[in-house]
Amino acid sequence: MYDDDIEKLNEWFRKIEPDSYGTYHHTPEDDGEDVYAVQMNDMEAFCDYLRENTIDLIGIPCMVGTDGIWFRTDDLERAKYY
Repeated sequence: MYDDDIEKLNEWFRKIEPDSYGTYHHTPEDDGEDVYAVQMNDMEAFCDYLRENTIDLIGIPCMVGTDGIWFRTDDLERAKYY
């Protein structure tokens, strides 16, 4: 994923995090870890954001659990496009 796209995604996380339980972006500087987590309840909004803002995105490597998904910055850097 391009640096501009990652920064826009970070902004999306900053907007949704205060009103969400379980959707967050932790940084090594602030939280001691590099992880993005999307709670299952926010998955539709997350997918809508990606469809509207990341043209030609095929996928982001991530871990999938029963409560949602999570990934790291290096996963975003390995995202695949058409």
